[in-house]
Amino acid sequence: MQLVEKIIICKLIEEMDTAGFVPVKFWDGEEYQTITWKNDSQGDVLVTQRELACITAISTVDEGTLHFASKFALDAWGNRGVLLILGNGEDVISDYHCGNPDFSGAVERVYQFIEGRKNNG
Repeated sequence: MQLVEKIIICKLIEEMDTAGFVPVKFWDGEEYQTITWKNDSQGDVLVTQRELACITAISTVDEGTLHFASKFALDAWGNRGVLLILGNGEDVISDYHCGNPDFSGAVERVYQFIEGRKNNG
């Protein structure tokens, strides 16, 4: 996995968190992997550990779909996913599916982040 892909995936997770979504499953083409992470002593989720769990799952294959759930309905994750294709650098996000405007807005902010990186060299 390229460094730029890690940066973008971490930005995706950050924007989704801001929009009220957390990663819960990763489809690797054969099976779903559950995304798990530890809590700190206060019970708050550590974003860096969540990002690491996602990157670990994603880096096992060349492409797959990272599925998100609302923070308030962790079991309802099937219709919110982002297709990631490793090896594409800044184009690591290939597609996404969800009818929720907050979800779509989060992905669009990541696209803006990518464009800003390209324009700033």
